Amino acid sequence: MSYRTAHKVTDAIRKAVSADVPGLLCGTCEADETYVGGSWRNRAVHIRRRGTKRGRGTSKQPIFGLIQREDADLSDTPSQVRVWLTPDTKNRSLVPVIRRTVCRGSTIYTGGRKGYRRLPAHGYIHDWVDHGAGEYVRGDVHTQNMDGYWGQLKTSLDSIGGIRRDRSHLFMGEHAWRFNFRHLTRKEKVERIYKLLTKIGGR
Repeated sequence: MSYRTAHKVTDAIRKAVSADVPGLLCGTCEADETYVGGSWRNRAVHIRRRGTKRGRGTSKQPIFGLIQREDADLSDTPSQVRVWLTPDTKNRSLVPVIRRTVCRGSTIYTGGRKGYRRLPAHGYIHDWVDHGAGEYVRGDVHTQNMDGYWGQLKTSLDSIGGIRRDRSHLFMGEHAWRFNFRHLTRKEKVERIYKLLTKIGGR
């Protein structure tokens, strides 16, 4: 198989699995944002000279994520995740995503970002931990599942060795799919991908 053909095949698979997302998330969920863009020291000199900030205000790509916690009463229902590339981490970008993705009446745990505190007005039960004050867990209130997912995602991206920004959504979608269907066997994953590909064309 030529490189060009292999590239087309992997691109088609990534597009197919990126569209294979769970429906509405319900129950207890966590919401958080992070940034990706590679190590600053590995950037080109002309980019490094511009400078950047850490956290909000950085020139890196913002990513927003929601994870539905595993239901202790339903062992066959593993946790599910959804991730999005967003233009920023302001309420105008994040709240509409939450409203489209999470069932009303669900509980959402977040970090201490003040914008999240408006979630009860949209029909959600909300509580948060203040990371800035060194608080990471308070009983059931935490975002450790989402934080753990971010760690896995960034490790995966590091192992790839860099991706084009305009294709990053495909790699994010592929990683989320691998996480959401981690309970399937290799054979079951292949069969699911095959069915996804037949829906978009081919035999």
